[in-house]
Amino acid sequence: MTIRDKIGNSKALKSNPLMAVDPCGFAERYPGIWEFICQHAYNGKPIETSKVIFFVDGNKASLCLSDRHQGQVAFFTAETFGEALEGAENGLQSESLDWRPDKKYPRR
Repeated sequence: MTIRDKIGNSKALKSNPLMAVDPCGFAERYPGIWEFICQHAYNGKPIETSKVIFFVDGNKASLCLSDRHQGQVAFFTAETFGEALEGAENGLQSESLDWRPDKKYPRR
């Protein structure tokens, strides 16, 4: 099972050939985000890896999660980047992020 089937499963991340890079401490702490950005295959087919962009907006820490395979984006804003990462991780795990169409990467 992958993040694209049901969000998050840290045990599946260790030594997983579907991941573009090896896991590290980040993968242990944020398994859903790690899988989201590193998975390069889904259902046996190659997919474009996703990305997370960190930025500051109005003195708030913000993340943009870009799912280039599905052509959608979600944002999470908090007081600190640590809180933003925790919130985005929880949102991925609970499938509660507000995903919207991404004009730059339309759905494939």
